[in-house]
Amino acid sequence: MKSFKPPSHHLHPEQGAVLRTCAHGFTLLEVLVSSIVIIVATIGSIAAFNLITQSVRGTGLRADQSRRIDAQIAEISRISEIYTACRVPQGEVPATPVTVATACAGAVGTGPTAIGAVGDSFYFFPDPANAGNVNAFFTACRSTTASTHITGNFVARINNNALFPQPGGGVTRNAATRVEPGIADNHVVEVTWSDASVPPRVLRIFRISPLVTAWCP
Repeated sequence: MKSFKPPSHHLHPEQGAVLRTCAHGFTLLEVLVSSIVIIVATIGSIAAFNLITQSVRGTGLRADQSRRIDAQIAEISRISEIYTACRVPQGEVPATPVTVATACAGAVGTGPTAIGAVGDSFYFFPDPANAGNVNAFFTACRSTTASTHITGNFVARINNNALFPQPGGGVTRNAATRVEPGIADNHVVEVTWSDASVPPRVLRIFRISPLVTAWCP
């Protein structure tokens, strides 16, 4: 009768070496590889974090700059609406609030509406009874000289930093200029804003014509 021999549980020498290696921890090469992987992953995470931080900071800066420029455009639009030739035929920004002494002659009457308000028929155009001012207004509409052009005082008012301060926050309002000044009857004025980069990057371009120029022939 054959004797039964239980299966051997002994492993091949090489397999035994693997088990012994695992039992005693990682090899130096495995530790080095793991360390490199961790370092690379950490560097990548830091770079991604810095990129996200810069992106958030840049978004906040652009939003602040946009807000500042929007406020400036609103003020320029307001100046455009109150700019009048009723007393100065070349155009002016009247003193505020308007009084009987500074209002257009044709707008002065009696009662609570004695002084013409923005949009009134007497507000923009010179007093029709003053033929000299009416003719001077028409001349200013097509003047070839910047200072006597109907937009001259409008441009000067925008460029007056004492009356119209710069926006700040790293934004610079560049000098307002009339578009295509060689065309006398062109009344469009351009204003641009740029940042503090080198060279400066234009952030916004805005073009507008003073409302009074609607009365130009």
